[in-house]
Amino acid sequence: MVFFYTLGEKATKRGFKVYMGRDKFENEELLEIGGWPEDVWFHVDNLSSAHVYLRCPLGMTWDKLPPAVVNQCCQIVKNNSIEGCKRAEVAVIYTPFPNLHKDPQTMQVGAVAYHDRKKVKRVMVKKNRELVKKLEKTKSADTAVDHAKERTRRDEEETRRNKKAFKKAKQEEAALLKRRKEDSYAKSYDRLFEDDDAMEAHSNQKKSAMEYAEEDEDDEDDFNMDDLGDLL
Repeated sequence: MVFFYTLGEKATKRGFKVYMGRDKFENEELLEIGGWPEDVWFHVDNLSSAHVYLRCPLGMTWDKLPPAVVNQCCQIVKNNSIEGCKRAEVAVIYTPFPNLHKDPQTMQVGAVAYHDRKKVKRVMVKKNRELVKKLEKTKSADTAVDHAKERTRRDEEETRRNKKAFKKAKQEEAALLKRRKEDSYAKSYDRLFEDDDAMEAHSNQKKSAMEYAEEDEDDEDDFNMDDLGDLL
């Protein structure tokens, strides 16, 4: 059993969803089977609070979340903290679901730790009464969820997306290779004509030199001693 919240219109259209465990036992179940790789976990820092999960659309990374979406999640988790809701301001932490660490042998029910503390963000949150009131109106009644079925559906969608992305990448790679081959061929074809032009120029130069030599020989044949006498 979990509670669901509906965020603002823009966030909802982009595919963001928020869900929350009913109690610490529900939180424990969510830690085991409920969270998805793209989920982001919210909690009031150093105080008891609900575990609030932001389900992000595939492709969205936790460190690129829209500030408005983060603020709405923070307001929800603050309002669902017995001590935190009474304070004017609290610190809220959030981290990717896969960064959560749980050791059932040594940790209490609902308690979590982190694999990498660097992947935990901390923000100060002041209560926004109007926003909280609006969000609480969207809170669903207890809803039964088949976590295994939901996860299977999610994984199938990710597989379809990955196949589509792989196919697109291969097509783009093939198109790039084709363009490179065409460019290479065009350059080689141009050089072929350049070589022909060079050979023709060389042939013309050689022909001119031969014709010039033949003219010199003709001049020598026309020269005689009488011409020499005229010169003297």
